[in-house]
Amino acid sequence: MRSLKGEGQLTGFEPAKDFGNGLANCLFKYGKMLDPDTGRNTMDHYVHFSHSMLSNLTYAMVFKDREMTKWVKRGFEYQQKMRDPDKTGILSNDPSCVCFVADMINIGILLTQAGEGDYWEEIDGWIRNTFVNLQITENDVEQIKARPVKKMEPLPENTIQPADGANRVLGGWYHSINPQARNRAIGCCNGNCSRALYYAWSNILEEDAKRLKVNLLLNRASATADLHSYLPYEGKVVIDMKRARENVLVRIPEWANWNEVSCRIDEETAPFTWDGSFIQFGPVYPNQKIEIGFPLKTRTIKTTYLTQVKGGNPSSENILAGEVLKLNDCEITYKGNTVVDMKPDLGYPLQRQEKYRADSVTMREVERFVSPKTFV
Repeated sequence: MRSLKGEGQLTGFEPAKDFGNGLANCLFKYGKMLDPDTGRNTMDHYVHFSHSMLSNLTYAMVFKDREMTKWVKRGFEYQQKMRDPDKTGILSNDPSCVCFVADMINIGILLTQAGEGDYWEEIDGWIRNTFVNLQITENDVEQIKARPVKKMEPLPENTIQPADGANRVLGGWYHSINPQARNRAIGCCNGNCSRALYYAWSNILEEDAKRLKVNLLLNRASATADLHSYLPYEGKVVIDMKRARENVLVRIPEWANWNEVSCRIDEETAPFTWDGSFIQFGPVYPNQKIEIGFPLKTRTIKTTYLTQVKGGNPSSENILAGEVLKLNDCEITYKGNTVVDMKPDLGYPLQRQEKYRADSVTMREVERFVSPKTFV
């Protein structure tokens, strides 16, 4: 992603530029994927739409096509209003696959980096409450192993069914956050979600020779600083500086009381100024410790949540009329941006979030690897 801020071309291969220009403008001008005025998608499969939006946006940012960028933004914001209208952080992907979730995170990051909006708060919620609950963990693998083994015989040509299949899916991605389609995974989700995982991790912070900018209050090690987030256990973030920087900017969440934000550097109160939703201060030096605090807010909202109807046909033209999706009233309780309770239980994988109800974080030592290079 950072290559988009430079020359915009990784190879300098002119035919690739011409080919990309043709594809992007064909979709933009003739694809009829969305209503140009409202941004409403006109395609039957949301992932076809979101893939195209992400690809077009990448092209538009590289070649500074403002009209195409605005077109993507309209489509993104329409989906945002449709799939997470109350900004719950639960980004419904049904009746599509979770490639849609990955694409929405990626598009939100790119639009924000392009200066076409500020979507960090939405991205933070989607990561905490949707994205991390889609990845297959060690506990999931053990649950898979406990199920009866079903072997397909005879196997179709050029397919395999390995005995250690459960172990192989560790780190992969479920097809859906919805319980009706959660217990399966498909290849496209694994590729697209893995890319989104890197995009999210990469953009937790930005660093250059003069500045460190923290966009997401998530744990991250880098060559410039190590970021330790205590959220959602405590309203606290610690930054261990490794290199001197003239300025450090840290985004403060929208739910926090900005009048009660405090900052210390090496145990001494540190003044700061505001730049939008970011506090900034500087200069800072190697081995200094920055600690930022704010009261952790717990809140409950009443909203509706879409679940998939068993047997519903995802290609139905009437998906919002109950044939595929059902609208459920519910109450969601948050600590910060993190869901810690939902009533009634709609099958959302909340058991992973229950640990966040505690008021103190459990620390453990880990060994981190910091790559000297970015990959995109």
